Amino acid sequence: MRKKTLVRYIPDVSRAVFGVLNQMHQNAIAAAEKEKTSDPDQLSVVDSTASTILHNRSFQQTQVTIQKAIEQNQLSEKVLASKLHEAVDKADESAVALEHISTSGRDKKEEQVSQ
Repeated sequence: MRKKTLVRYIPDVSRAVFGVLNQMHQNAIAAAEKEKTSDPDQLSVVDSTASTILHNRSFQQTQVTIQKAIEQNQLSEKVLASKLHEAVDKADESAVALEHISTSGRDKKEEQVSQ
């Protein structure tokens, strides 16, 4: 039941997450182009803030990794959906295993009490 509930949302989640990542990619391309052609003194507060964020080293490294993956079709809505399915399967297996362990432990306690 848990798995079925989670799987139902995978298409929407993967579409939304990829949409955000793709938009970030498009915005980064546009910001880079604008930064090349603009006078630094003419940048708006938003452009200036975006430029500051883009120059943050860890953010920039992550962004470059995401951009390359999108450009090389290694990251897509379909790939995200596949990874989400894998995560749901793994989580469901863990939940089933934990449920089995707790059930078998409870059964052993009940046996000991009844003896």
